Amino acid sequence: MVATSNRQPEDLYKQGLQRSNFLPFIDILKIYCDVVCLDSGIDYRADQLRYPKSGDVYLSPDDSSADRAMEKMFEAMCETQSEEIRPRNLHFLGRQLRVPKSCGRIAQFSFHDLCVKGVPQMTMSQKTAARRFITMIDTFYDNQVRLVMSAEVSAADLFRGDARIMSDKEISDNQQLMDDLGLTKEEAAETSIFTGAEEVFAFERTVSRLAEMQTKQYWNRRIEELEE
Repeated sequence: MVATSNRQPEDLYKQGLQRSNFLPFIDILKIYCDVVCLDSGIDYRADQLRYPKSGDVYLSPDDSSADRAMEKMFEAMCETQSEEIRPRNLHFLGRQLRVPKSCGRIAQFSFHDLCVKGVPQMTMSQKTAARRFITMIDTFYDNQVRLVMSAEVSAADLFRGDARIMSDKEISDNQQLMDDLGLTKEEAAETSIFTGAEEVFAFERTVSRLAEMQTKQYWNRRIEELEE
């Protein structure tokens, strides 16, 4: 068996529910598998040359200059389409999504619409929004969507979260979910779905992917596939 993971065996399912039941598997895994660390300490996504040019597709801070640059980039991309710029509605799986500004296959949203224009810095109190942002970037990346976005701060600072023990108020707010999962106050206070540890860990991948999504190689990859 050959397997890859972005965590060391000791950190698998870290702070997960009933992790004690998972720990024996880690011991077995280490007995039968050689652990090889491939982390060179270099983020190759962030190390690539950016395209169209540095700062053009990830704009920070989110100010009037960023707004003008966003509009300029949007108009330039719309020149590749044969439709007019207009709002439109998309229907998918029985749901309706309002696109405030579109042109053919090009669309523009604000953060409150779809987390693309004017993305604010998020903290642990917005970890639900952070999780949706992570999922959106993962979906865009997997489908090689070319993204232009503006944000309040740099990508590395978008999510300021440190996994920590839950406060009494947070425990009270999540009491129903704790009851459904059969967790005590002490167990919930150290579980990743409540502390935000998973969001903190996953956002590191998001920052790396945002860096790659600004590169010339990423932007050209989709065009090359369509031409094959």
